[in-house]
Amino acid sequence: MEHWHPNPAFFFKDGGGSILDLGPYYLTNLIQLLGPVKAVSALTSIPSPKRTITSA
Repeated sequence: MEHWHPNPAFFFKDGGGSILDLGPYYLTNLIQLLGPVKAVSALTSIPSPKRTITSA
């Protein structure tokens, strides 16, 4: 991606980045294709609260 975009740093910023800017367009297309959302479910967990990085 870095070779064609004039400022690719935007896509790697902390926070939502491009997902918050481009996500609504994808959701709109999915709703048009599949119809309105009838139900939503989610799961979450923290597999390891502390991670050790061994490579420098």
